[in-house]
Amino acid sequence: ISLMGLTCQVPTYIPDNTPTEVTIRFATDNGKPRFQFQSRVARVSKPNGNGTSEYYNIFIPFNEEVRDYIRLNANSFASN
Repeated sequence: ISLMGLTCQVPTYIPDNTPTEVTIRFATDNGKPRFQFQSRVARVSKPNGNGTSEYYNIFIPFNEEVRDYIRLNANSFASN
């Protein structure tokens, strides 16, 4: 997770520009354990480019509303 978007691995190919609804779950100080947003898949690739992995790397960009949420809840996104 960065202010630009979310990068993750999924077990199924999802074409570029596919609409997505994403839920991220975590504990926060304000008691909200998750947040949801809608976006589109911006990039899809096979890990390592060798085609042996069953998973695909995808990148989903954040809109400004999600970026504002992350800025206001930055401590929730910090790794321990």
